[in-house]
Amino acid sequence: AGTFNEDELIALCVLILTAGHVTTIDQLANGIFALLSHPIELVKLQENPSLINAAIEEILRFDTSVPFTFRITTKPISVGQYQIPAGQLLALGLSAANHDEAIFSEPGKFDISRADNRHISFAYGPHFCLGAILARLELSIAIQSLIQRFPNLKLHPTKGYAIRSESIMFKGFHKLPVLLK
Repeated sequence: AGTFNEDELIALCVLILTAGHVTTIDQLANGIFALLSHPIELVKLQENPSLINAAIEEILRFDTSVPFTFRITTKPISVGQYQIPAGQLLALGLSAANHDEAIFSEPGKFDISRADNRHISFAYGPHFCLGAILARLELSIAIQSLIQRFPNLKLHPTKGYAIRSESIMFKGFHKLPVLLK
């Protein structure tokens, strides 16, 4: 442990603001795309707005905006048959874990009424995202507002295809054309 000097504190604040902003924008686009690509689930949510919290958890699990997190081992560890030395950089697949068949029944299915949705889109333990509560709230308000205001919202059939970003750090869209009707 230690203390931050003023420059480090400012840098940390900028990092937190930026990380929370980018990931929430990407997650919102991922959620809208998932709902519009699964119209039965969208109708289910429109007809039963009380499913919003479960829908947000499924959106986070199904298509997380942060597919990987990175950690450096502080001591040697064993993972299955592999021995990993201290100081090793690990890329941990949050998205892959969210589709683990040992944890989730039919992990490739988008189901907004999924029970016991123990995804790890916000990581876990001491590395749990400090913005998780705010991100869930922002997603809930944005998605509820969008589907209430535009009940006939659809992916645009002629304005070009949705274009995904190509980053290993963030998963969202560069372009997601929709019809608001």
